Amino acid sequence: MRHFLFSLALWLPFAALAQSPSGWTTQNALVEFDSRKSDPNSDLEFMYAINDPEGHSFLRSSSSTQGTILGCISNGRIVYEDDFHAEGNWIKLTISEEMVDSVCGENPRTIRNLEYEISRKKISGYIHKSRLKRMSSLHPILASKKAISKQITFYKFDSVSLEVGTQKFHRQNHKVIKQDQINYLVDGHHVWGMDGGLPTFETRTFQIQVGTQPVEIRHEDFAPFYQIKSDRWEMFADDFGGLYLFADGSDGAGGYTVVYTIMNGTITSVSARISYFA
Repeated sequence: MRHFLFSLALWLPFAALAQSPSGWTTQNALVEFDSRKSDPNSDLEFMYAINDPEGHSFLRSSSSTQGTILGCISNGRIVYEDDFHAEGNWIKLTISEEMVDSVCGENPRTIRNLEYEISRKKISGYIHKSRLKRMSSLHPILASKKAISKQITFYKFDSVSLEVGTQKFHRQNHKVIKQDQINYLVDGHHVWGMDGGLPTFETRTFQIQVGTQPVEIRHEDFAPFYQIKSDRWEMFADDFGGLYLFADGSDGAGGYTVVYTIMNGTITSVSARISYFA
């Protein structure tokens, strides 16, 4: 599983009280860390974002600008190295149909690109290789973090605030279905972060704020991600206004990575995949 090599600064003097998105107040100083110090053996090396000056990239039937347009893939959609292969200056993608829009230029839909839950229907097509940006080559945003309590961690990424709260997993509060000897569904979802068995802790609160505006987050967009490592969130920015929140989780073996894409103050994509290093 990947390990971050954070460069921790000294505790900074904090003249004013820090306010978290949920209203928690603390006089503890923020600890700075630099995500540019991340482990080179990171899942970020195998993840790519659609990055096009037009805001979307055409998916074509062949590796040519003369190829029929099959649809559009909006900026910020995440694809993985095993979703494609290069053919000269073009990339052949094989991805879920859910990631492709039939109408180009509209505000992107919010999609869930989860390895265990994505549509079984696939579509293949070509995009120019210049339209894919490796996640590790995006611009890292220097962050500060502090523990508000034992269960709540608060982050500040420039103008973006993130608060993540965890709690012990209580089976009686969930609908649990046993699939086989070791695997379960919890509330209808795959149990992310476990290599069998039930999780020991879950995400209780997950709040993002861009500037002064809270970002709307659906419960199902964070609830399935158990064993989240709430002290290891990172944020990156692309050249066209996209923001990417990245974290991982595991019980020590069932590792995964999750990325939230934020465009214009809205979550447009939630992507999760079993870690390449699990």
